[in-house]
Amino acid sequence: MSLYARRFFAISIFFLALGFSGVASAELKIGYVDLQRVVLESGQAQALKQTLEGEAAELRGALAADQQQLKSAREAFERDSLAMSTEQRQEKERELIAMQRELQRKEIQSQQQLQSKSAEEQKRLLNDISEIVDKLAAKGKYDIILAEGVLFASDRLDITDQVVAELAKGKK
Repeated sequence: MSLYARRFFAISIFFLALGFSGVASAELKIGYVDLQRVVLESGQAQALKQTLEGEAAELRGALAADQQQLKSAREAFERDSLAMSTEQRQEKERELIAMQRELQRKEIQSQQQLQSKSAEEQKRLLNDISEIVDKLAAKGKYDIILAEGVLFASDRLDITDQVVAELAKGKK
């Protein structure tokens, strides 16, 4: 959903809720959560970042070893190619091409693996945040809690600190 569509949706819900609140003659309780701040301040997000950086470093190390092996094989080929027969040279060239392709495949696979893990962990974090917001909404008797598409929210509506605190409590 585009940013414009999300804003339009959030504003529409807000005005719709205001319209219903007049009919019901009840006070509307609204909250706001800054999801970006929750993610930046949460211990889980920081731990996820460190974990992914560690895994990326391990993968880079493994790839560096393969790159060094390919470089050494190329250097040996260049050094020894004059002494080889045409058939031997062609065979070594095919081996070098296969090694290069394997290295590229491993690089792509590593990137995909990191992206997949990152997406999975971010989804898990957002699910945890959603559960906490649901609990805070029930506990605080909020009629609506907004997150994205809010251009301005008063500090008295902002429950971001509560979400961050609950997230920290729940994952110790």
